[in-house]
Amino acid sequence: MGKLLIITSNFFPDPVVGAVRATQWARLLPEHGWQVDVARKHHGYSATGAEVSEAVHPHIKVHFISDAPSPFTARRLGRLGPAKNAFAGFMGRFMAPDTGILFWTTAGDRLARLVGEIRPDAVITTGPPHSVHTAGMRLKKSFPDLCWVADFRDVYHAHMRREAGWMECCKTRGSRRHEAEVYRAADHITCTFPAHKRWIARRFPAVAGKTTVVTNGVPSEIAPMEPSREPGRQPGWIKVVGFSEAPETVALASAVAAVRRSGEAIGLRIVGRPPSVRPEITKILGSGVEFTGMVAHARALEEIASARILVTVLSEQRSRIPAIASKLFEYLAIPAPVIVLNPSNAARTMFSRLSGLWMLTKPAPAGIEAAILAALRAPEDELRRRALLVRERWSRSAQAAQLASILDDLVKKRDVSLKTRQAAPGE
Repeated sequence: MGKLLIITSNFFPDPVVGAVRATQWARLLPEHGWQVDVARKHHGYSATGAEVSEAVHPHIKVHFISDAPSPFTARRLGRLGPAKNAFAGFMGRFMAPDTGILFWTTAGDRLARLVGEIRPDAVITTGPPHSVHTAGMRLKKSFPDLCWVADFRDVYHAHMRREAGWMECCKTRGSRRHEAEVYRAADHITCTFPAHKRWIARRFPAVAGKTTVVTNGVPSEIAPMEPSREPGRQPGWIKVVGFSEAPETVALASAVAAVRRSGEAIGLRIVGRPPSVRPEITKILGSGVEFTGMVAHARALEEIASARILVTVLSEQRSRIPAIASKLFEYLAIPAPVIVLNPSNAARTMFSRLSGLWMLTKPAPAGIEAAILAALRAPEDELRRRALLVRERWSRSAQAAQLASILDDLVKKRDVSLKTRQAAPGE
């Protein structure tokens, strides 16, 4: 059995989308012959060994490479949340590739000691933050025979998007240098959608042959959660699970209010961090809206599975970033109508032909209202066929098998190279 170390900023039980990909890999890769250790930052969310064993895998080992924030620090940062985020966003326009470079540079010694102790065959660094790959470069220098996969959930935004502010341009040279160094040093590169692979092939043709698309996808646990959707049942909740920080969320609330006035028994439920426009939404919908706050991924899947209609909300600015919201895969795997406000081009390319899906660009309340009314009348059999198609085409299990194949090939090539070097002196 091969030994793998996954290095990530977030992991179970962190209630953020960035934890899902690494957690799913740690759960599924043992089925393909890989023993998994995880090295991660501590963000203040704790789980016992029994909880990790039950939720992820019985044989996984999690290593924290930072101390847990103290309760005092957590409370202080909570009070300073908006100011802290604004400051981090400002500094992020100058620091290449991102503000995480401070942490991941200093974490190099601790990670090197960990690799020396557990002796993995391969390591995966998965970001954002892109600075996590600094750890991969450091380990590759210290352990040249270690197989390293650099996984990109997001692109290097400053280069691929069409517009960037003047301050962001200040760090472009450093970010491009970091990007090129990662691509050159990594034994393999994985990314989540085809446009990113095409960008790498065009900008860095020398590494195109070691780049593979491993999309986000549908976790296997979502199928048993599917509720009975008998015709004539009460419509229930229109749900936004995940991204909702956009002005268009207010337009969605206005559309829901109009549909409610027409007699439909629906409400709006926002799952995850409440948006800054919460007061405006509450003023429009009153008791017709609920905010859950941050929840664990398992709870988020339950919310998705029980929704009448699912909505993804992106701002116009965010929709211009070439990416696909990972929640869309989970949405489309449930036989419920899906509405996407301001879809990215990547999402349009991948999903536009699926049934039971409405994609609206620069949506007005009237357009959203029309989409909701059409979604309420969507044929159940078409929604079920789409859900089955998505589960088969984009399953996390299939992606874990794809990743395991990449790791197997890397280790096999390394072993052949080692045998060749060992045999060379005697020839």
